[in-house]
Amino acid sequence: MILPCPQVVGPMDHSHWVCQPFCPLRYLESIANIFSGILKDTPVAYSPLYMQRRADLYPPPSSDFPHVLTFCPERWEKWTPKSWTYIPFNGGPRICIGQQFALTEMGYTIVRILQRFEFVSRYWEAEEQKLKSDIVLSPAHGVRVGFWERKSL
Repeated sequence: MILPCPQVVGPMDHSHWVCQPFCPLRYLESIANIFSGILKDTPVAYSPLYMQRRADLYPPPSSDFPHVLTFCPERWEKWTPKSWTYIPFNGGPRICIGQQFALTEMGYTIVRILQRFEFVSRYWEAEEQKLKSDIVLSPAHGVRVGFWERKSL
């Protein structure tokens, strides 16, 4: 059951309640204000996927900082998000227990690929790539890449 967010639908009595798509939280500090009046044991959902794509949590787009929906890993070189605005592994009592393993495995794999291959090429256009949403996001139709082996020294 998804409840409407008061900031989206405004004040109303229960006879006007309608199902709404997910309502991202403005800030974690305001949870109590947003959900005041919701009864105990009422399911409340939030989505890190939507939260991490909210433009109001990022610096404004500029020549140094691309739009939030633009894939640009270089943004992390000059910017560190505020606490709880970027939570790929969640946090607090519900933090992902596999976080350290995932980060270690990813770091090791990337280093090994870079040691063995001179470069990696992608063989798809950005518009072609679709995502599949499950517990985590993944490419819907795989990823076509080419690995160019290093020449022996």
